[in-house]
Amino acid sequence: MFPLVKNDSTHKGYFSANSIVFVGFFIANILNYVFTFAMGRALTVSSFGEITALLGLLVILNVPAIAITTFIAQQVSSFKAKNEISAIKKIISLFKKYTLLLGLGAWSFFVFCIPMLSEYLNGVSYISLGVFSLTLPIVLVLSVSVGILQGLQNFYIFSLQNILGTLIKLILALFFVYLGFSVGGVMLALLFSFAFSYLYASRRASKLMKELPQSLSDNLLDISGVYSSTFLIFTAVLFLAILLNIDVVIAKHYLLPDTAGQYAALSTIGKILVYGVGSFHTVLLPVVSAAHSSRENSTQSYLKSPLLVISGISIVVIFVFSLFPELVIRTLFGIKYLSIAPYLGLFMISMFFVSLIILFVSYFIAMQNKSFLYFLVGGVVLQIILFHFYHDSIFDITFAFVLSSGVLASTMYLKYICCYTSVQSYV
Repeated sequence: MFPLVKNDSTHKGYFSANSIVFVGFFIANILNYVFTFAMGRALTVSSFGEITALLGLLVILNVPAIAITTFIAQQVSSFKAKNEISAIKKIISLFKKYTLLLGLGAWSFFVFCIPMLSEYLNGVSYISLGVFSLTLPIVLVLSVSVGILQGLQNFYIFSLQNILGTLIKLILALFFVYLGFSVGGVMLALLFSFAFSYLYASRRASKLMKELPQSLSDNLLDISGVYSSTFLIFTAVLFLAILLNIDVVIAKHYLLPDTAGQYAALSTIGKILVYGVGSFHTVLLPVVSAAHSSRENSTQSYLKSPLLVISGISIVVIFVFSLFPELVIRTLFGIKYLSIAPYLGLFMISMFFVSLIILFVSYFIAMQNKSFLYFLVGGVVLQIILFHFYHDSIFDITFAFVLSSGVLASTMYLKYICCYTSVQSYV
């Protein structure tokens, strides 16, 4: 049984912030799934498989952007708790200087690799991949502003930019597909949505930075510490991205186009659970990071409540999706995807494990605990090995996912128990 959570104003603030992000995530996820289900119905099964594979590839390729956002959120919240505002401004200035150059480099390299990627993904068009490549530099420069919003715990603006960007993606994707642009049109809608998010988030983040008070102290920024923390977060985000998205890329490579499209629908439905509880991950990192920097002794309680909530939600979702898989699939994607019904309950179990893994990783990063990387890397290596041997069918890939994510979630929990709990902390 988990320790009781203290009922103080700090924890009330945590749950208040989580409520804002939860509502924002809920609305954005509804829009995301309306987008996904609309594309699944409007396009052919094989075209939908292409879109899902490209979106999974986008998450993996944008690991530097996710790492930058996570790092800036952690550092901004930590330095703000110590009222070292000058350090915040130095970090932001440093990352603004390099993200655009990094983005342009990533775009150039991706363009060079387009012929190889098109072949590996069984014929995705050069035009779709070319439009897709333009999102890479935009997402990188966007990551700085989003990290500022998360680190300053302005979760209202953080959530609003996510909602507006998703809404634009949905509207433009429907418009372009209606005009007959298919996969390339969806990629163009994605590009415009990221461009809007950048313009909106950067403007609001700049305004918030100007409103910060001057530092009481002007300590020198430890650049070596910045690089060390960045490497930690980059590695963690990279392997999380692989863990959650490599399956659709594997399916697109090994399975027939229509079967890969079926698996893409299965993966999309399953990730409802991961994204549905994503607000806990978003709020947990800056709140625990600030508490850790302030040498607060109750950081464990910030993890245990969302751990219970995520577990409870997951059990209910797994139960419902296992009992009524055909109803869920018919409602969301239509009858042409009903062949995935036997695998839906099993796949939801893997998504439960992944949700727990992300929660533990967020907590370990906030606590500046680096040793969890050994478990995370080992878990992803196990997943890739299993995919190497099990990839001939939807069941094979699903089985490999459940086994690897279950092992990793268990080892993460055991590490948490060993590092941060004691017999006296349980009731």
